[in-house]
Amino acid sequence: MGIVMKKLELVIDAGSLPKIREVINSTGVKGFTVLNIVEGKGEKEGHVKAIPELNSFEQYYVFVICSAEESEKILAALTPYVSSVGGVMFTTTLDTYFLK
Repeated sequence: MGIVMKKLELVIDAGSLPKIREVINSTGVKGFTVLNIVEGKGEKEGHVKAIPELNSFEQYYVFVICSAEESEKILAALTPYVSSVGGVMFTTTLDTYFLK
C-alpha cells in the first residue's frame, strides 16, 4: 500500500484562474494542469465557444494530482472562494498512480 493520492478537479470562470493558481502554488504542490474548455454542457445550460474571438465567457478545467494531505489544504483554501464566485470542484481518490 502506497501513498493515498487524490485528483482535485475544478471548472471555473477565467477570472478565477489567478486565485486558483495562487492557492495551488501556496500549498507546495509541484504541478497542475489547466485546459481551456472549448465546449460543454451542464447546469449553466451549456457553454459553447464556436468562435472564441466573439465569446468572452471563458471557462477552464483545472486538475491537480496530489497527496491526500495536499488535497485537504487546497480544499480548505478554495472552498470558500469557489462557493462565493461559483464553479465546480470535486476530488477523487486514485486507485492507481504511476510516476517515473
